[in-house]
Amino acid sequence: MVGAKRSKKSKSKRLTLKQKYKQIKKVKEHHRKQRKELKKSGRKPKELKTVGSAIPSQWPFKEELLKEMAWKRQQVLMAEKEKRDQRKRNREERAAAMDDEQGDLQQLAALQASASHKASDFEARKKAKLASDSSKAGDADNSRRAFYKE
Repeated sequence: MVGAKRSKKSKSKRLTLKQKYKQIKKVKEHHRKQRKELKKSGRKPKELKTVGSAIPSQWPFKEELLKEMAWKRQQVLMAEKEKRDQRKRNREERAAAMDDEQGDLQQLAALQASASHKASDFEARKKAKLASDSSKAGDADNSRRAFYKE
């Protein structure tokens, strides 16, 4: 008796979500361990490859090509350094602006205090004026009927 026929189709790559997220978790954990080991050993994560490793030795004008590649790499490094310097200058400018804002905040606090002092003086004068007006017009009739009679 011959065994069961095998399918010629490829096996499905479907996963349960539990398996999918378990794999993702394991990969993240592995990468974290690798980064930790690199930190302990003091090496950089991506070691730069040698420049001419991809160029065959019999390549025509190999020296010129190597010089050009080195020049391009130098240009990229200079551009990165310039970006870092620009970011540093921006940080310093923002820090200086924050210091200026501290002074502005103190001026604003002083202005706010003087405004509240003036407002309290105004309220006191308003109350005094109302008190003096009410004593002068002691029997004034402020009803609607009196308003319409006039």
